[in-house]
Amino acid sequence: MSETNITMPRSKIQAVSYHFPEKHLSSVDLEESISAEGGYPVKSGIIETITGIKYRHAADRDTYNSTLAAAACRKLFEERSIDPKSIDLLIFASAGQDIMEPATAHIVSNIIDTKCPVFDLTDACNSFLDALHVGDALIRCGTYKKILIATGEVTTKTIQRKIVDRNDFKECFTGYTFGDAGTAVLLTDAEDGAGIISSSFMADSALWDSAMFPGGGSRFPDTTGLRFHGNGEVLKQAFESIGPSFIDNFLTENETDIPSIRHVFVHQVTKPYLDDFVQNCGFTPEQIEETVSWCGNVAAASIPLQWSLRAEKKLLRSGDLVLMIGMAGGISIGVTLARV
Repeated sequence: MSETNITMPRSKIQAVSYHFPEKHLSSVDLEESISAEGGYPVKSGIIETITGIKYRHAADRDTYNSTLAAAACRKLFEERSIDPKSIDLLIFASAGQDIMEPATAHIVSNIIDTKCPVFDLTDACNSFLDALHVGDALIRCGTYKKILIATGEVTTKTIQRKIVDRNDFKECFTGYTFGDAGTAVLLTDAEDGAGIISSSFMADSALWDSAMFPGGGSRFPDTTGLRFHGNGEVLKQAFESIGPSFIDNFLTENETDIPSIRHVFVHQVTKPYLDDFVQNCGFTPEQIEETVSWCGNVAAASIPLQWSLRAEKKLLRSGDLVLMIGMAGGISIGVTLARV
């Protein structure tokens, strides 16, 4: 019996866009509001000193996850002259959602007028990278040809300003890194040698309670006094101990080395942690698109935002290798290698 070689199509990031809310919230302004609302005197400059974040974009009361995601999608449609009805599948991939039910993807779809199947995919700050992995598989197997991945984060709404003491300030500190943004990514089949080459993911779920937003689910149904809980030091140590070797093994398996990578898009929580991670992994500053100092930790929007900014600067060239690195509460790590 003769054998037939079947070449499966590869998916490609065809276009990317982003959208920020208009309001800027500096770290100094945030410190002043914490001191005023909670009564705990926050030392001026301490947030920027620890995080390296000068300011972030912050959504107003009437701006939601879907609002920012839809704005990024509309911008993408306009820039690329894309008919919303040509989209085969819409995936909303964010750490946060508008409501528990139905999927926020339905709200986004209603705003941007797509007429396709939709679903949410949630894995904290790794939501986009997981959605990219799922979208790639769906395109490779021929189920869809044009997939829109939308992300909208309004995490600044969870920032706690009513702090009573130093321990309270420390417990809520992770929230002071947050910033808001929306992104949109068009994933299509590739016929030019470009596209997603390989992905790999891992999890250490024993640390699931090291970063969580405990409210609205069956374990924590009460949303009164809802706040983000995070242990930044535990997460930092976990990612530093697992991340570099995981990435190194991934590159070895794909017969690629760090100098071959032109662009590294990595989830960014604070500037000092980004600097340490880059150094530990052996990346160069030129490979990194640093965003955290001026937009904060934008959760699942961070990687597509960095891709979009590089494209906007015309730094992405055909044939360039891109490494995307996601790190998320749970905890989980994901890496994806792609060619522009």
